[in-house]
Amino acid sequence: MNKENWKYLSIGDCAKVVGGGTPSTKNPEYWDGDIPWISPKDLSNNTNKYVSRGERFITKKGLENSSAKILPENSLLFSSRAPIGYLAINTQPMATNQGFKSLILKDEFDVEFFYYLFRQKTEYIKNFSSGSTFQEISGSEVKNLKFLIPPYKEQEQISKILSKLDKKIELNQKMNETLEEIAKILFKSWFVDFDPVKAKVEGRPTGLSKEMSDLFPESFEDSELGKIPKNYKVGKLEELAKYLNRGVSPTYVENNGVYLVNQKCIRNGQIDFNLCKQSKEKLSMNERYLEKYDILLNSMGVGTLGRVAMFYEFDKKITADALVTIIKGESVGSSFFIYYFLERMEDYLNTISVGSTGQTSLKKEDILDLQMTIPPKNLLDEFGIQLSMFAEKKYLNNQENLTLRDLRDTLLPKLISGELKVSDAENLIEESSV
Repeated sequence: MNKENWKYLSIGDCAKVVGGGTPSTKNPEYWDGDIPWISPKDLSNNTNKYVSRGERFITKKGLENSSAKILPENSLLFSSRAPIGYLAINTQPMATNQGFKSLILKDEFDVEFFYYLFRQKTEYIKNFSSGSTFQEISGSEVKNLKFLIPPYKEQEQISKILSKLDKKIELNQKMNETLEEIAKILFKSWFVDFDPVKAKVEGRPTGLSKEMSDLFPESFEDSELGKIPKNYKVGKLEELAKYLNRGVSPTYVENNGVYLVNQKCIRNGQIDFNLCKQSKEKLSMNERYLEKYDILLNSMGVGTLGRVAMFYEFDKKITADALVTIIKGESVGSSFFIYYFLERMEDYLNTISVGSTGQTSLKKEDILDLQMTIPPKNLLDEFGIQLSMFAEKKYLNNQENLTLRDLRDTLLPKLISGELKVSDAENLIEESSV
């Protein structure tokens, strides 16, 4: 890579910078049309480089009666306020609100290279923002930003190697989402809708192997919850739980001691370990570290109460804080059964919480008293076998993604600055076996 061919160029030299707008929300004729319309909120949880639509759509009339503008596909969407730095490439024509200063790249510039350039330079770009209520960077400031830009061919080479890593990360994420969806479908089919039992009653194939099919009864019986499969029973969560207790109430310290999962760490069934705080090194006798297949239930707060996640593994000592309840099933199958049962119960758990509107909580006895239809042990065991295989695959995918992200984040600044040759980056990827 010959940096002598790289040139300092302003963004205005490379692209047309386009702002956005919001049609009047008081006029229904401006909304629910066929033009995708994006706000920064739409990108807040977007883990993909690309975006095809947002939550809302506007009409042609809404477009014409606002400062919103159509961006052609393969524009770079860059949020310029609240917050600064969300990025995406649109896969179809769309409009944005006024919280964007988007780039329509000229022919000799690669949009994916500029995606990675802006991702690497976001903190630097924030230095050019202003505002008292919230920070914002103006269109003129974006146009005047100057960066060292390689020739088009090298832009493509750099974006291609970084995209290769991002695509593998995305593939692993989609695989995990698929595995999780299958697990939810399996739980609902076996233990909520009783599909295999209904099939047997109606003389239809269950769609399962004979060995699996034989685990399910061939009839229903009456119960206080209505018709349930024979050999199932109506019981309480406490009958399947080996351990249930709140986490610890530590004195937080920086960079020392045991990691603690707090309520903010639990979202969408996942644990974000980056949000963990740390506490004292030693735990008292009545406290414990997290174990594989522990269920973590947010048990206090407003807006997060009832969220649930399952712990698999972490490379440091870790437990949960006092706002989170730790639950362990009698068996692996029981743990997965409890997890997917609670995952469907978030709304109900909020109705049985106690306390003021500012701080509500779930009592231990109310969690233990949750009523459920409990399948026989052999069926729970089989469910555990199936779901533990899914969990292992998801864990391995997550571990690979950590490696991929570390590698990408190491290569990104060096490639963008020209410090590292593309061929050397390719060798590093090959050596990493990812």
